[in-house]
Amino acid sequence: METQVKRSDNAEKLENGSQNLDSCKDGEAEADEEEIGAGDTKKRWCRSIVGLGLGQVLSLLITMTGVSSSRLAFLGIHAPATQSLLNYILLATIYGSIYVFQRRKLKVQWYYMAILALVDVEANYLVVKAYQYTTITSILLLDKGSLLFVLALTWIILKKRHTLGELAGVLVCMAGVIVLFFSDMQPNVKKGTKDLIIGDVFVLIGSLLYAFDNVLEEVIMQTDGVLEVSTWLGLFGTVFSACQLCILEIKEIRTIKWSASEVFPFLGYAVSLFLFYTLVPIFLKVNGSTSLNLTLISSDIWAMLIKKFIYKQNIAPLYYAALSIVVLGLIIHSTFNQPKGSRNVDDLLTNRSKEQKQSNYLE
Repeated sequence: METQVKRSDNAEKLENGSQNLDSCKDGEAEADEEEIGAGDTKKRWCRSIVGLGLGQVLSLLITMTGVSSSRLAFLGIHAPATQSLLNYILLATIYGSIYVFQRRKLKVQWYYMAILALVDVEANYLVVKAYQYTTITSILLLDKGSLLFVLALTWIILKKRHTLGELAGVLVCMAGVIVLFFSDMQPNVKKGTKDLIIGDVFVLIGSLLYAFDNVLEEVIMQTDGVLEVSTWLGLFGTVFSACQLCILEIKEIRTIKWSASEVFPFLGYAVSLFLFYTLVPIFLKVNGSTSLNLTLISSDIWAMLIKKFIYKQNIAPLYYAALSIVVLGLIIHSTFNQPKGSRNVDDLLTNRSKEQKQSNYLE
């Protein structure tokens, strides 16, 4: 009888011990989950801060390309393909040398890079060409149409579901653009209605091409690195730009009387665009194509600051309101922007069997 009592006591102790052990494990699991949650929050904030800082550098660089293009248009030089050619040569030469030295291999099919370069060349050509026809106000506003195109393309191609926070950030940024547009409603250079329409159409088509270009590059960047993208974009971009130059701009180039005032805007455009193309793949890795287009909205603000402090032109008070609204929208979108996964990337871009290619978006 005593033996049975001892056994029951031992069984109760073992049961209590196992319950305590289970509770300890549950507590450790909850603590681990809390640590993981805190780590994810910290990573999200770090990613937001890095994205905002890098995005403003990109925004300033794209502003410099706009200033250079405006200066060339003011001088009567209209050679968009020539402006972009030096940028692609720099990409192909600098990154191509590293690419060959390290014996890298392109993981995606080469014709995806050719498509990316062709779309990029034509987008640059159309938007720069628009300075010949329409006003800079129209270009600054209509070029932001790429943001809405990117939202649609990321939903269709990448199957990305945008959160309410992301959409709220987009709406706030677009509100800032509208405020910026109305604050810039001032008498401008007189142009014919036909020229204005042609220029606006160029910008809209260029915005659509930019959107497709950014989304395609975002997909490729999940498989290949910055070096591969920059090298092949520069190589194919050089070929396409050179062909376009020979067909459309050879007469224009021959009539230019080259001097420092003509050379410096060309160099400024090429160097700024080269640095922009160098940093864009890094930004796409961190934040994605939607955030890129949102960030570039602030390039309008940078352009106005350059007007004030370099060209000594007055800035309307609404510009400061627009700046605040745009920055608020960027913060909202960066905070709620979800990290991108690499799901379906290999199936999107690499050589696979027929069964695997059934889920391939690009084939």
